[in-house]
Amino acid sequence: MVLSPEGGVEIEARGQLPGRGAWISATRQALDLAESKPVIVARALDLGEAGAGLSLAGLRDRAIRLTEQKVLDLLTLGMRAGLLIMGAETVEDARKRGTVVGLIFAADTAPATVQNVAGDGAVPAWRLPLDANRLGALLGKGSRSVLGLRSGSVSPELLRQLRRLEKLR
Repeated sequence: MVLSPEGGVEIEARGQLPGRGAWISATRQALDLAESKPVIVARALDLGEAGAGLSLAGLRDRAIRLTEQKVLDLLTLGMRAGLLIMGAETVEDARKRGTVVGLIFAADTAPATVQNVAGDGAVPAWRLPLDANRLGALLGKGSRSVLGLRSGSVSPELLRQLRRLEKLR
């Protein structure tokens, strides 16, 4: 987090914005605590008495939105890099062959499909807050409810952001 010139607190995951900053874990518990006890954040930002009226309402929601956008941006990059496999049967086959490092499902994917594709759960899986139509549109395709992620340039960061999103929810 960083204190903006206007006196508000902004979430800054890259650590590049100017201003007085404070680190906080990107977890639901840590952000909920910060929202409920802004005096802790005010102290970390060295605001003294000026921090008495600090408002952190919606901090976790903002962190979720930023992380979701990062995931969507990385998915687009992964698509361009040829790292995404699409379609339930194709992804399930790739999982069985051990060629995927992550499984991604649209919010409206049927539970039976998730169970069939995920199999024994050895490959990490996430549900995105997008329906299949929106997910497909993001990727420049038709409706897509199941994606498999192959190992490649953006895979580690995408997996890291998906894990972060899971901790924030």
